[in-house]
Amino acid sequence: MRTLWFGLLQTDLDNWELFMPSSTSSYRLKRFSNSTDPDFAAALLIYVRFTPPSIRSDSREITYWLDRASDKLEDGFYVFGFYRNRQLVGYAQAAYFPSEYLYFIEYLAIDEKHRGNNVFFEMVEQIKDFLEDAHPDYRYGVTEVMNEPGQDRPSPAKRLLTRLLKFIGFRVIQAPYFQPRLMLNDSESELSGSLLLYCPTPLESIHVETYLSIIRTVYYDNYLRWKGENSSVKAAYKKHLDSLYLKIQTEVRKTPTVIVNGYREFLSAPQRPPIMTVHRIVSFSVQALFVVVLLTAVMLFLKWLFGLSNASFAVIYGLAISSFVAVAAIVSKEARAMFEKFASLAKYFFGRRQTDLMPTELEPAESSRSKPNDE
Repeated sequence: MRTLWFGLLQTDLDNWELFMPSSTSSYRLKRFSNSTDPDFAAALLIYVRFTPPSIRSDSREITYWLDRASDKLEDGFYVFGFYRNRQLVGYAQAAYFPSEYLYFIEYLAIDEKHRGNNVFFEMVEQIKDFLEDAHPDYRYGVTEVMNEPGQDRPSPAKRLLTRLLKFIGFRVIQAPYFQPRLMLNDSESELSGSLLLYCPTPLESIHVETYLSIIRTVYYDNYLRWKGENSSVKAAYKKHLDSLYLKIQTEVRKTPTVIVNGYREFLSAPQRPPIMTVHRIVSFSVQALFVVVLLTAVMLFLKWLFGLSNASFAVIYGLAISSFVAVAAIVSKEARAMFEKFASLAKYFFGRRQTDLMPTELEPAESSRSKPNDE
């Protein structure tokens, strides 16, 4: 989850702003053209406070490239602030690579106090509108959803993020993906995860070469440029990118195409083991039978010892069985589930039996109807 939103478009309209009122709030997206903007520092603070360290770039690098993007970068680099009711509540960062017609959303951060009120969807929709107006000839948009450090499967939060992205139109590329280290000595920032693809027309798969081309753009055009102008640093970092790219290339070349309809586990909730299984039913029944037999033996012994009548014995025995059932239902979740199933089964059985025994009044009516042929 280096990036929280999808790669789409960017523009040379430095002061382009959009207002989109809703029923209760107004929203505005603003592009920062340089670091001297009065709100840029506040937006960058939102980015620093609400972006996990494992996916967060150095804020000084963002400031450096924002001030020099027009002179030193051939592709687009965009930093946005997002406002709700004139209050700054979010930060977004995007890149556009014209050689591949590819748009890449690197970061999207929202102040946690403002994550309700539809802010997330309003922010994304306005970013989409901004970028699509700037680059209507784009082919794909991409973004990353990365796993937590040391994990190879998405956390519940990352599953939710993926669901939201898919709701907007993104699809999970069913292929391996790795976030490069943000710094060579920062092993915690090398994460596994997924690359999500947005396309204006529906598609179920892409060619392997298309996927590898996207990877090369993200790795060498985006990540590598953050290493500055030091040739030795860039050379060392390029070796790191080469190793990750080779790992992905080796795996995806086993098939000619890559599916982009997503991993099923991203959308389905974690499966819980069923409470009712044959083994549990048999085990519970054996244990309950043992308790009933033991209780019956004890009650018969007490009847013999105290000379209880059959009526007294029946009352006491019934109370003992009822107490056993009540205690078991209180202390055991499994017992409660079993009793509920048994009760449902009994209701179903006796309900069916009563229905079968009820006379029907339709049959005489049916038999009394005259057939057309008889007339």
